[in-house]
Amino acid sequence: MPDRADTAPALSDRELRETLDLLGEVVASMSKKLDAQGDVQNRMVEISCNGLNATFTDLEAIKAQTDPAGYARQIGAQLENTLDPVLDRLTALQDGFAADRKETQRRLDELVHHEEQTLLRLRYDLEKAQRLKRRLPLMALLGFSLVLVLGVALPRVMAGNAAGCAIIGGHWSVDAEGVETCAFLAG
Repeated sequence: MPDRADTAPALSDRELRETLDLLGEVVASMSKKLDAQGDVQNRMVEISCNGLNATFTDLEAIKAQTDPAGYARQIGAQLENTLDPVLDRLTALQDGFAADRKETQRRLDELVHHEEQTLLRLRYDLEKAQRLKRRLPLMALLGFSLVLVLGVALPRVMAGNAAGCAIIGGHWSVDAEGVETCAFLAG
């Protein structure tokens, strides 16, 4: 994860407007300077035309003063000095945007992974419920059979001895022939 201290935060709308205003001021300033330079050049051409005959021997000095390449170098240096901080800020912003994109992609990948895990769990739970649903009739039949068997067999087993007979509400007795039985007396 990128260190937030190394990346510049994204500019707000107000900062973006200020940057655009600054760029507009730079362009306007450069336009004024170019106009002023053009005026200077026009005056120089006029002076050189008027004084061409008088300064014909000093032609090389005049060429050096009106050299367009020299003016271009001055304009380039001024542009560099003015635009370099703005371009540095824009580069920092671009780096911040790249870091934000990477962080967003990482979080999106995490969310996709969590969603896939949740879907797998839901699919497993659904399959488990389907298996239980298929077995439910069999379990109900087995339960009913067990209740039926216990309903018939349990009282007969319990009535087989004196303690069991007493538990189910009967009376243990021995008849004249010596046969022990569990009897239920009415009333």
